[in-house]
Amino acid sequence: MYSVLLEYTGVTLTKALADFLMDDLESLHVGVGSSPTGRLSVRMTFPAETVEQAFRVGTAIVEKAVARWNADLTPSLEVAEILTEAEFDRREGWAHIPDLIGVPEAADILGVSRQRVLQLVESGRFASVQRIGERTSVLSRAEVESMREPKIESVDTDRRVDESNEDYIVRITRDIV
Repeated sequence: MYSVLLEYTGVTLTKALADFLMDDLESLHVGVGSSPTGRLSVRMTFPAETVEQAFRVGTAIVEKAVARWNADLTPSLEVAEILTEAEFDRREGWAHIPDLIGVPEAADILGVSRQRVLQLVESGRFASVQRIGERTSVLSRAEVESMREPKIESVDTDRRVDESNEDYIVRITRDIV
């Protein structure tokens, strides 16, 4: 995802034009206004493969929307700022919020009881645990999912095991103790 800011001269921003652009470009999470220097300013967010593609698509979208509003207008691009969504969020000071889940969902992911997850929380097994009130905890989905990776616990020793032979038996279990 890219955040694209474009500023144009040659177009006077009116309330009617701003409303039209906001409605016309609604799916792109658009913001329309005047820059500090009085230019038409349009910021939008959309997926693109590269910065160049984001630039080309963004300028085409805005210029076609302005032409739908009034074919006689000829906007002239003066400023273009193309940022990845992560860089835009960083510059705005927006912290990344991890995907959080509750104890019941963590239990489902790990294949254990809710009580077992609470024991793990109390023992400090989760670095990401956050308390909400006295009785509610939330955990990072990524941390919980990383705990469900299988580990080799034991090899069947009731028979001779030749590890070069793919015929040996290995028991896989979750390491959540």
